Amino acid sequence: MKIILYLVLSCLILLHAKDDAFININFKNLDIEELIKITSKQLNQNIFYMGTIEGKVDFISNEPIKKDKLLKMLEYTLFQKGYTLIKEDDFLKIEKIDNSKKVVNVISIKNLEAQNVLKILTTIFSNKKSNPMITLEKDTNSVIVIGNKKDVEYINDLITKIDTSNAQIYVKAKIVEISETKTKEIGLEYGLNGFNKYSSTSLSTFSSSFNSLSNNAINLSEFSSFGFDIGSLSKGLSLGASINFLKQNQAVDVISEPSILCINNKESSIYVGETKSFKTGQTTNNSGTSESYKREEIGLRLKVKPRISDNKIILDINTILEDAKESSTSENLDTSKKEVKTTAILNNAESVIIGGLIKSKKFQIDSGLPVLKDIPLLGTLFKNEKYINDKINLVVIITPYIVPKDSTLSIIKSKVDYLQSLEDVYVNNLLKELENKNKKREESLNKSHKELLQGYFTNTN
Repeated sequence: MKIILYLVLSCLILLHAKDDAFININFKNLDIEELIKITSKQLNQNIFYMGTIEGKVDFISNEPIKKDKLLKMLEYTLFQKGYTLIKEDDFLKIEKIDNSKKVVNVISIKNLEAQNVLKILTTIFSNKKSNPMITLEKDTNSVIVIGNKKDVEYINDLITKIDTSNAQIYVKAKIVEISETKTKEIGLEYGLNGFNKYSSTSLSTFSSSFNSLSNNAINLSEFSSFGFDIGSLSKGLSLGASINFLKQNQAVDVISEPSILCINNKESSIYVGETKSFKTGQTTNNSGTSESYKREEIGLRLKVKPRISDNKIILDINTILEDAKESSTSENLDTSKKEVKTTAILNNAESVIIGGLIKSKKFQIDSGLPVLKDIPLLGTLFKNEKYINDKINLVVIITPYIVPKDSTLSIIKSKVDYLQSLEDVYVNNLLKELENKNKKREESLNKSHKELLQGYFTNTN
């Protein structure tokens, strides 16, 4: 009867196998020795054992399994009966476990996922002749190891070395929209470089011109104890001051300032946007008029993956801007997607500027003679209306800060907030310096003009 059952089961496995790697297998009340024979047949592996191994086993599966899982199943079944599988050169050997030498150890995983640790240990012991029994305890994030003392000590030492806390990086982002038209006007008005001709790098150029001005009132030395690069902090401060300056002059609109805490070498993402309903069509029939709508996500998605190397941060950045235009005549929405991928190597607390996400905007400027342009009816004679096609550059500024192991996130955030408060002080100091420079320039021009006139009249006489 056992021989017939074995033949029938083997035929069913072969007939239902999807390919060489997978098999369909189900059995109930099967002798362990029959399971040994099936495993030997399916894996084309010789298995040696002495004596009789008593017991029965059930296995119910609703989908094909990998053939190598069959060996794991046999290994687990034998372990429950007090046996172990040992790999020899060209065959497997079943031996009775010596309980006097068996050690049980429950290892709690503090920082990593126990499931990932189990995969590592399984890979390490896959080619050893004698494998310890390693299982997962999900609720406590632990692994249970049963084996000889040497293997258990080795596993415990290995987990101690790899189960370390990952470094954290606090990533601060600032998303701003910059008007090309208004920034040109500001550059001309203040005589600053960077916005006379707009480009995606002009914000950095403008910030550099700010940074070149002396600013002795700001002392950043206190931040060095946190590992922040002082030179990068100074540039970042002038960049933030530039944005505040442009914001005061209505050339910049700060859309959002999200922040995220990242784990070293793991991707994190920020999404700034909304889901809007767009009208896609209108149908009129005897019952009336019905309108159809479609919901679309519009906004900015920012993905960052930081990696720390020698107190520098390698930052993989992926920026995706999605938008959609409403259509009343077609069911198909006009959608746009702009994506920027880049990798930057930054100092601790250094900023990177991502530009090139441009959209158009139309607006009207009213100008004219004061008072007269406001007279009813006649005022239109003294008024000038100008329509401008402006280009809006969506710029993303990303600044990573390494969180020291002996510090906390709240302390780092408080220092970053303090840096932002210094930006207004920086702007006020720079504006005073610009005013002094302009005043000296005007005095110099007036003096030169006066000397020129004096020289002219002296020569005339």
